[in-house]
Amino acid sequence: MSEGSVVHAEDRFRSREEGGCPELPAVLKAVEVAAFLRVDRKTVYEAAARGEIAGVIRIGRALRFSRDVLLKSLGQGRLALTQSKGAGEHVRTKKNVA
Repeated sequence: MSEGSVVHAEDRFRSREEGGCPELPAVLKAVEVAAFLRVDRKTVYEAAARGEIAGVIRIGRALRFSRDVLLKSLGQGRLALTQSKGAGEHVRTKKNVA
């Protein structure tokens, strides 16, 4: 595979105006959820462990996320992540869909 054909998760979720692809697979990886929400991957794992993200699917040690449940939570304004800010500091971040 050539270097130019590699697609990073962050690039898949750019807005349509930026030339990105807005379609999401039915089951997302943590890095894809992080790119979509524009937060760090570690924040996604921590939020999933606290139960702040609905639709989490555990397969062995891996976490996967249901696209439909995630989008529904965003649409209803029910997704509030506690994003790590640094050593012991946390800031509440609420993601809404306009």
